[in-house]
Amino acid sequence: MEQKEKEKLRQILLELKGKNTQEWLSHELGVSKYAVASWISMLQSPSASSLEIIADYMGISLSELLAEIKGNDRPSPESAQQALLHIKNLSSREKLKLSRLILEQLDQCFED
Repeated sequence: MEQKEKEKLRQILLELKGKNTQEWLSHELGVSKYAVASWISMLQSPSASSLEIIADYMGISLSELLAEIKGNDRPSPESAQQALLHIKNLSSREKLKLSRLILEQLDQCFED
């Protein structure tokens, strides 16, 4: 995990912890307090299974957590609206191709 990603994960963990202790967060996640301390201090990166635990606790998928850590934020409502306006101007053939791409992406999401 790159430094920038460790910093983002640290930020997420601190938000989850809130005003509680690291020990409280470790209990909530079901991991050792040393694991939480090492992630927050950025000395170690969590394993894939630990990332899955964090994602489950947050109520999101692992891929959503990884996207957040990597900084792949969701598009703004304005950019989504612009994309929809662009789609309106596509030909029927282009719309069909786009629909197929969207369905492929949805299938991949449900495979995770």
